[in-house]
Amino acid sequence: MYRSFRYWGFLSYSHDDRRVAERMHKALEAYRIPTRLVGLDGPFGPVPARLLPIFRDRDDLNAGGRLGPEVEHALAASRSLIVLCTPSAAASAWVDAEIAAFIRLHEDGPLFCVILDGEPLAPTHGADASCECLPAAARARFSAGAGLDHNTPVAVDLREDGDGWRLAVHKIVAGLTGLPLDQLVQRDAQRRHRRMAWLSLALIAIAVALGLLAMLAYRARDEAREQRAQAEGLIEFMLVDLRKRLEPVGRLDALESVGERALAYYDRQSVKSLDPDSLAQRARALHLIGEIDDRRGDIKAARSAFTRARASTAELLLREPDEPQRIYDHAQSVFWNGYTDWQYGDIAAAELAFREYARLANDLLAHDPENPDWLTEVSSAHSNLGSMLLGQLRAADAIPQFMQSLRIDRKRATLADDAAPVQLDIAQDHSWLSSAYFANRQLRPAVAEREAELVVYRRLAARAPRDAVVQGRQMLAHRFLAKLHLAAGDTGRAGSELARSLEFSELQRKLDPDNLDWQESAAKANVMLARIARVSGRSAQARQYLDAAASLLARQLQRDSMAWEWRVDVQEEVAFERAAQMIDGNRLPAAEGVLVASQQRLQEAALEPSHEVMTLRHRIFNEALQARLARRRGDAGAEQAHWQQVIALAQGREGRLDGETTFALADAMHGMRREDDARQLRSTLAAAGYRQESAGVDRAGVVFQR
Repeated sequence: MYRSFRYWGFLSYSHDDRRVAERMHKALEAYRIPTRLVGLDGPFGPVPARLLPIFRDRDDLNAGGRLGPEVEHALAASRSLIVLCTPSAAASAWVDAEIAAFIRLHEDGPLFCVILDGEPLAPTHGADASCECLPAAARARFSAGAGLDHNTPVAVDLREDGDGWRLAVHKIVAGLTGLPLDQLVQRDAQRRHRRMAWLSLALIAIAVALGLLAMLAYRARDEAREQRAQAEGLIEFMLVDLRKRLEPVGRLDALESVGERALAYYDRQSVKSLDPDSLAQRARALHLIGEIDDRRGDIKAARSAFTRARASTAELLLREPDEPQRIYDHAQSVFWNGYTDWQYGDIAAAELAFREYARLANDLLAHDPENPDWLTEVSSAHSNLGSMLLGQLRAADAIPQFMQSLRIDRKRATLADDAAPVQLDIAQDHSWLSSAYFANRQLRPAVAEREAELVVYRRLAARAPRDAVVQGRQMLAHRFLAKLHLAAGDTGRAGSELARSLEFSELQRKLDPDNLDWQESAAKANVMLARIARVSGRSAQARQYLDAAASLLARQLQRDSMAWEWRVDVQEEVAFERAAQMIDGNRLPAAEGVLVASQQRLQEAALEPSHEVMTLRHRIFNEALQARLARRRGDAGAEQAHWQQVIALAQGREGRLDGETTFALADAMHGMRREDDARQLRSTLAAAGYRQESAGVDRAGVVFQR
């Protein structure tokens, strides 16, 4: 009987060769065995239609230099090992460890060497040792033979003048399945010939059609104008209808192509020569490109696209100031400009934009008070202003704005017959209300609003289980709900909600790895899981969760170091949890280094007046952690100085602090021996449902709602 394996192959490679590894992984999993060969009895069992799955490892060695249990399990469950051989791979301890483990687990298991660069067994060929491309474990296996091919089913050479990509893939497939290479090559050639024949016929048909269109275009100007109208109608279809179909399945790559093609069409023409409808379509294309750039974390590019769109819509509004559609188009540009300003922490510019957006929205409603689209804009304007107030620690003022947005959206639902977009907006209203109640130290209403939000998503998911937008919203809602349970001291329910959030996160990140929102949610969820594991005494697991969050943070900061959410919120939360772990492990000098670096970053960020409030919570928690560190060291003077700084930062704003930050203030009062004040604060929080066990400075884990 044939041995059962979970993976057809395990792909091992150096980090420097990641792009080639990704391409090879996709090529092998996408490879279709010719139909006539499927089911044949090969040396490794019946020939399958597809080589699914192929395992591609993306982890790193742990601190002890050992492979993790997941990788060991994958190696044990793999029928063969495919190694991308380069000098970088030869120098990689990780690749060498994977080869050694595979040989240990499968003494005679097939080992495929794919040579990308360098020279195999370089010294024996008179080459410099630095050119060696085989890792040590591979060299040890092949050194007893006459050459590289002695103990390996296939040797693939992707160097210049080597096999070439197509033949390389055929060779690996032949080795994995036991099929003769010439059969695969012959069948592939036949398949390509058939495709080329069909493609040629299609091109001929297209050429004939284009020729006929050209002849018709020359006959009359009216016909040319009609063709232009058809082209712009197709662009309108792509920007509106096709977008609505692609967004729910998360196809950012296809949407990006749609936007770029539409923009390229209009950029070939002078902006001044474009009629109002064409200029509006150009703006919509720029909006689409900007939104995609924003989701991928390239806020600088998004800002540029939205600024260009704003110039187009401003020109439209200047031409037709009383036309509702022109007001609407310009309102979208103004909103997105304000949103990117907000992401960069430019609160003054963002507030100006959001207030202008609110004015434009009310202008629309004045034209038609019952128009569902215009009601949408007014609802969004209230929500935007509420979020601005919430960011300025004015949660009590923000709550009425979100309630008004919810009332308007419920009215829209009666006009739109319960359409999914309206329901998504209603769910978002519940989300913002939950955030505002939480910031206002009203824990129970915050939980109720978050549960109401999830009810809407479950109803929508029942109708469209694969809707990427709904899945993404559920991911965030479960994470936010976990934060509320954590504040209430229920770590069990918090952990369950985080696990659910990460399930959605993994689905989304596989669908679109570049989406910034999903990366951010995964990072924050891992910080919270690290916190729960730490306070539960599972220090090793806490470090693993935090390392996962830190990895996501490093990649995003490398992409865009100015995005506020990552540069400040995520970065400092990772730093606080790292310091807390170090303090628990009695690594006090290391913890001090982390906290001092965090303090310096926060001080620099707070120099901008509009950022002072935005950094307040972070600065309070930094000082509280430093007080804890000083107490551990037995430095009572330093501890009191840090507690005094916490009280000074909160001075005059005590009633605007959220529950977690208020706990930090209570601990500061206790540290300064102001016991009555500390008891009063803790009593107020306890009455609201908060529990010190999961939300104090000693826990040092704050994950922000927005």
